[in-house]
Amino acid sequence: MQQAYGGVKFGANVVFTGEAVADTAANATALGDLVKFAINLAQMQAPKTPETQALINSVTVTPSGNVLKISASLPQDVFTKMLEPAQKAGSSMAPRSRK
Repeated sequence: MQQAYGGVKFGANVVFTGEAVADTAANATALGDLVKFAINLAQMQAPKTPETQALINSVTVTPSGNVLKISASLPQDVFTKMLEPAQKAGSSMAPRSRK
């Protein structure tokens, strides 16, 4: 891989995008196959919540020449619901003040 970048756009839908530039089209396709394999593994291992399944099902992997494009999109309310367990865990791990 020669270059990679990504971004997140917040709105009614939260859209994740990424691109990876490979040295050849064959390598971009091979990387895309590896990403699809990882998504299939995630689908088997991830919690069977509607939010997780929606995220996994929304992922698209598209090789175009030597560029691999990856995107996923979730409605904002689904994205927010996915963050709730992490926010709760984070608040319980906050440092306590000493007296």
